[in-house]
Amino acid sequence: MNARDDQRQSRQEQRDANRRNEAERRHAAESSGNSPTPTPTPRDIAERSSRGKGSEERGGDQEPHRPH
Repeated sequence: MNARDDQRQSRQEQRDANRRNEAERRHAAESSGNSPTPTPTPRDIAERSSRGKGSEERGGDQEPHRPH
């Protein structure tokens, strides 16, 4: 029972952290003169997570372009 509560708590903290990061990003975009950043797409999230790991290079999870 306790483990489930711990998971719920950590999930709530993660949600708060995401909301905080989104607010900071929006503020940074406004102060730099750009329009607020749209909600991140799954691709943005994947790129951000791969960048966070640092093991893959940027765009490393995408297939290389092959000429037709």
